[in-house]
Order: sequence, then structure tokens, then C-alpha cells
Amino acid sequence: MTAALKTPWLADRARERPDDVALCCDGERISWSSLAARAESLAEGFSRLGVGRGDIVAVRSAPSPEMVAALHAVQRLGAAMLPVNTRLARPEAERILSHALPRLLVDTISGERADPGDVRVVDSFADVARAGARSSCVPARIDGDAALAVVFTSGTTGAPKGVVLTNANFAASADGSRRRLGHGAGDTWLATMPLFHVGGLSILARSALEGSTVVLEDGFDAARCAAVLTRGDATMISLVPTMLHRVLEHTFDVSARVRAVLVGGAALPAVLARRALDRGLPVAATYGMTEACSQIATGEPGSIYAAQGRTGKALDGVDIRIEPIENGEHAGGWGQILVRGPGVARGYLRNPAADRAAFRRGWLATGDIGRLGEDRALEVSGRLDDLIVSGGENVSPNEVERVLEEHRDVAESMVIGEPDDEWGQKIVALVVLRRTGVPPPEDEIRGWCRGRLAAYKIPREVRVVGDLPRNATGKLLRKRA
Repeated sequence: MTAALKTPWLADRARERPDDVALCCDGERISWSSLAARAESLAEGFSRLGVGRGDIVAVRSAPSPEMVAALHAVQRLGAAMLPVNTRLARPEAERILSHALPRLLVDTISGERADPGDVRVVDSFADVARAGARSSCVPARIDGDAALAVVFTSGTTGAPKGVVLTNANFAASADGSRRRLGHGAGDTWLATMPLFHVGGLSILARSALEGSTVVLEDGFDAARCAAVLTRGDATMISLVPTMLHRVLEHTFDVSARVRAVLVGGAALPAVLARRALDRGLPVAATYGMTEACSQIATGEPGSIYAAQGRTGKALDGVDIRIEPIENGEHAGGWGQILVRGPGVARGYLRNPAADRAAFRRGWLATGDIGRLGEDRALEVSGRLDDLIVSGGENVSPNEVERVLEEHRDVAESMVIGEPDDEWGQKIVALVVLRRTGVPPPEDEIRGWCRGRLAAYKIPREVRVVGDLPRNATGKLLRKRA
């Protein structure tokens, strides 16, 4: 059944609160009415450039007011925006574009560009706006079932896949987040997440649906974030664990205006969460994924879940169940996390094989290992594909990393499996030290694990490194170790 047609979100906000601030970026304060005018101009330009209902507009750009307006412009047309990861190498970007087949590519990044084939390329949003001619041809109603964005997964466990997310997916995700975190029209979001990530796009959707202000950052700066915490320039802040770790290296006093620091995108170590809570940060750990339009389970700000290494309970309207792993269910209720709910995508872009593997009779198989406590709070152990099999025993890297990061000298860690003639795979730990100087002996770190982990889970080697390979959203890239 087709969802009811509704007024575009931005048009609603421009009508209800035209002069309120919608967006702050590089010192510019943009009202809802001004942002709506920019979106309408871009929608007219896109329309004259051949974009219509069901089409995809690819955008390769740094975060900007124009990129925000472009998202609302394609919504007006019944089209979808594909934000291209600006960190991709040229061949990677070309593979995504050749698979997505966008009607148009807006590429504002100077330097070497991907070859989009027969796709028309526009160099700036200003060129899009100039292509428009004021007319009444731009649709003024949106369909909840229509795609709003195509977001490609990070590809940490294989080739990136384009997740098709609808207007209804974003609306459901925003509603579930609001019910859990309590954000609304009076809030200001500090958006440091890239807009090619679902976490960044979700902030824009929540803002447009609720009327909250977005402070849009072009990248993350730990010192600036610490200053924002002290001044209270934002009430809601979204970070990944690596960002949080860097913020904690700075001096700050948390303003009473800061109501939630949402931490997701990767596993939040309990020790890091406790450090943040001890500094007065109202941390809310969250577990989510692109296929679920961001959040799946989230703890209340400042709750004990994060300090326990758990993410909290499922959002309202989201169901979670644990499926036994084929090669033997882990003790203690561990298994693969399956989810369903109105925020879950219907599938991938032109990828039926991936659809069959991930979407099962209304449930999304996440590929993550987790368990539910008696209170239904979720604990995530890591990726199913990351499991290390050593001597016939399954070892979750995330479990070992949590123990390593409890050591006083270990700031970050990554555990991998390397081929071993005797054990099949041996466990190797890469660690980043909390402070420079003489590193602790390997035996000391391995000894720390004894009594905290089963013997077969203790790393056979510990290597001190300067940093860990991560993608743009903070996820560990184990295959690059």
C-alpha cells in the first residue's frame, strides 16, 4: 500500500517558523524560509536538468548549506540523493556511480574526478540553480514510500552496497530517536558526522521534521567540540568513539545545555564511556546501521548502559531477536542480531543476491553478534565476519579489545586473526598507547588479560602501533591491518 502523500518537511518548517534558525555553517545563520527558498531553486534546476520521480542525483561535495538544500530539493521531486564518499579513490567512486546510474552528478570537489560514464556532471550547486526557471512544475507533495537517499555501506566486510532509504524510513527513525533522547524544536545538533554517512543524513532529517537547528561542521575538530561543550552552543552532539576519545584529551566543563552526546558508528568501549561519564558528559551509546536508517538500540543519556558496555534497549517500534549461529550458538545467549521495524530499508539498490542474504521475511540479518539481557538491553560483540577461529574456538575481537582497553596504558586496540599452522588462526593485538614513553612489556599486557579472558582468547602477540586503520566513520578496517 502506498503511503499517504504529505507536504515536504522543509516546506512545513518554513511555514510554521520561517524566521527561526534552521542551519548554522561557517558563521552563516540560515532561516527555515531561506533554506526552503534555496531548496526550491535547486529543485527547479534539477527538474530542468532532467531529474524526475524515481531518479538518483549523486552529490560529491563537502558539507554545506547547498548540500542540505539539495536533499530537500530531491525530496520535492520524488527523487533520491546519493551522497558520494569524498574519501573514496577514483576507481571506488566509479564503481559506485556505474552501479547506481544516477541521472545527474553534482561534483564540487576540485582535483581528480571519477569518470561517471554517460552521466551528466554539474560543477556546482550554483550551476544547478541557474538551470532552473521559476515554474509550478515542481511537485509539492511527497510519498512516504519514495526513496529519499541511497547510502552506500562502508564496505568493511565486502563490496559497498547501496541502501535505499525512503521518506518513511527517515521519519520513523527520527520519531524513535526523539522518543528515546527527547530532542525537539528547541534543540541544536552539532553535526560532525559526514553527510555521506547515514548518521549525518539522519540529523538533517530529524531537524527538518522537528524544527531543531543544525550546526553543520566540515569535519571534526576535537578542540572546537570541547569548546562547544563548555559554551553550550549545542544541546545534542553526535560522535563516534574515536572522536569522543580525542575530545576527552581536552579541557572542558559541560554546560547544562548539553543534554545528550550520542556515540555510535562503532563499538563504544565501556572504559571510554566511563571516562566520559566521569567528566560529566551525558553519553548515550547507540547501535545502528545504514540498513536500519541509523539507530536501532539506544540508551538514555547518562544511563548505566554505556558504562556496562551495552547500548540500551531497542527504540520504540523496533524489534530485536537473537538468532543462533550456524556453527554453534555462543554460551550466554550470544548470536546474530536480527531487527525489524519501520526504519528498516526494504532492500539494496539493484542487488537481489544481497537482498536475499540480508532481508528475511521482514527481518534484517545484521551480520553482528549480540545478546539481550534480562532487561532487553542489547550488548554487541562485533561482526560475525570478524570472528577468529583459533584451535576450533570462536573468538570475538571486540570482546578482547574491551579487556585490552581497560589497561591503564592502552588507549585503543584492534584484534585480528593471522594464519597459524598449529591453531588455524592466532590472535594478534595492535594497541595504541595512552601516552608516549616506554611501552609496557608485551607480557604485562598479556598478563592483564589472564583472569579476564579464557586462555584461548588471550593474544599471542601484542604490537604497539601509532594509530589504527579506520574508515571515515570510525569503524576499524581489520583487513588493512
